[in-house]
Amino acid sequence: MGVRLTRGGEAAFADATEAIRLDPSPLSLGHAAETLRSAEFVFVDAKHDGKQERRFLRAFEEGLAAGPIVMFDDIRLWKLLAVWREITRPKLDLTSFGHWAGTGLVDYS
Repeated sequence: MGVRLTRGGEAAFADATEAIRLDPSPLSLGHAAETLRSAEFVFVDAKHDGKQERRFLRAFEEGLAAGPIVMFDDIRLWKLLAVWREITRPKLDLTSFGHWAGTGLVDYS
């Protein structure tokens, strides 16, 4: 199952995908924890301010012990460069295959 973290009610998703809206201020995985833990793939598209993304990363470290592959959108935006570089888990920058603002995968398994 895939999970997409969104900022609001975006387009329809395939049957195998569930959209979850998290309010990361302060962020705990809360109601979405079990869904995220059982997911194989999570796509994260956040505020692009560097703060919200760091809160997501802290929550993921605490709540996704043996979790999914997480794709982060826009990792090459100015405010997200440092956030991407701070990730210590196995990761892969796929910007060449994604889009100009950056695409990155992080392994939480």
